[in-house]
Amino acid sequence: MPSTILAFGLTPGDIEMGCGGTLAVLAEAGYAVGLVYPSSSCPEPAECRLEAQAAARCLGIGSVHFIPLTENGGIMGQAGVLAAARLIREQRPELIYTLAGSEAAPEALALSCLVATAMTAAADPAAEGLAGEPFAVRTLFSFELKPPLATFRHAVNITPAMDRKLEAIRSYPFLAGKGYDEAMRGLARYRGAVSRAGTFAEVFDILAGEYEPFHTWDE
Repeated sequence: MPSTILAFGLTPGDIEMGCGGTLAVLAEAGYAVGLVYPSSSCPEPAECRLEAQAAARCLGIGSVHFIPLTENGGIMGQAGVLAAARLIREQRPELIYTLAGSEAAPEALALSCLVATAMTAAADPAAEGLAGEPFAVRTLFSFELKPPLATFRHAVNITPAMDRKLEAIRSYPFLAGKGYDEAMRGLARYRGAVSRAGTFAEVFDILAGEYEPFHTWDE
C-alpha cells in the first residue's frame, strides 16, 4: 500500500498554489495524496467541488476531502479538530502540508494550529471522541502563498510538474482571471534560484516532526 500524504487549505486553490507542484511530484512517485478543505469554504458547493476535483486530476491526485473544520463562523473549534483528527486516523498520512501561520489571513494561523492539534489528538490513545487506531504523522510542513515565507527549511524541485501546477490553478476560473497562475510561476522561478533546487521550486517550513529528506535541496 502506498504511503499517504494530506494537504490542508482554507479555500480551494490554496493547496494547488502553495504546494501543488510538490504534491504532483510525490503523486507521480507513488504516494497517495489527498487534498483537504473546510466544507464551508465553497459559496457554490457543487461547482466548487467540481473545480477542486479537476485541479486534483491535473496534479495526478484522486482524492479531495471537504470536512467540517469550522464552527460558529471560525476555525479551531473542537468539532474541527476532531474532524481533522478522524481523517488523519482514517488516512494515516506520513506527511501533512498546511498553510503557514505567517499568512495575512488570521484564519491561516488558525488552520495551522488546528492541524497541529489534530495531529496530537490522532496520536493520543486516550483522546476522547475519536475511534480507530491512534496514528502519529511523521512531519508537518507549512507552505507559502502571500506573503512568502521569511525563512524555509525544505525545498522541492518542481520543474517537471510546473505545467501541471499551472493547469491546476487554471481549473479555478477566478484564480486564472486574476493572474494567479503567472504569479505562482514567478514565485516558483524565484524559489528555484534562491534554493538552487531546480529551475522551479516550492519551499516549506517544518512545523512538527522530523525532517523528511525525500527531496532535500542542500545535500
